Amino acid sequence: SDVTSLLFDPSTPGTLYAGTAGGVYESTNSGGTWSAINNNNGLGSLYVTSVAIDPTAPGTLYAGTRKGVFRKTAGDDNWGAITYGLTNLDVTSLAIDPTTPSTLYAGTDGGGVFQRVIGTRSWSAFNTGLSNLSVIALAIASTTPTTLYAATFGGGVFSIRPVAVCVGDCGGTHTVEMTDLITLVNVALGTAQPGVCTNGLPLGGEVDIAAIIQAVSNALNGCGSP
Repeated sequence: SDVTSLLFDPSTPGTLYAGTAGGVYESTNSGGTWSAINNNNGLGSLYVTSVAIDPTAPGTLYAGTRKGVFRKTAGDDNWGAITYGLTNLDVTSLAIDPTTPSTLYAGTDGGGVFQRVIGTRSWSAFNTGLSNLSVIALAIASTTPTTLYAATFGGGVFSIRPVAVCVGDCGGTHTVEMTDLITLVNVALGTAQPGVCTNGLPLGGEVDIAAIIQAVSNALNGCGSP
């Protein structure tokens, strides 16, 4: 089967995942042998364009396919579709924000870029400034993790917009305080201007339910490495 993407498990040396034209395969011996993950139950023989792994939850994998995004956690026997709000299912690429690993991005062919905060139900489009919506690759550079890049078909590479290092961190202190949460709610309600929380706004600058949930998570669990 044609291999479309390859990924190392950062927490388990020697473990690799391969997206193929017929599902996702795993090797636990540095590529010596390969087997379909759980026989690709729930995923079938879908054409997988990209694979991503949650760095904070070993065993949680995401597969981008021509039919949307699928997820499998360590305790699951089957892959499950997570496509609510993903208005374009032709997914070409996936990326996880290294500074906020609960944020997943999907590039699509014709629909641009979508964002989903892990733990919420819905995807949201984030295409401000993206004039070409045929996205073929996404990247977040480890040296500049505040910027999401999108490569497009025939349109070059775009720097989408700054990605908040820590959603809700209005003061730039790499922490989210109760006052920051109140500020975000006021921005969402329109009673405060976005400029009062420049450092902590999510990609695209829109404060919605997903952004507030992410900010609460950051307040409770911390922002991760700056």
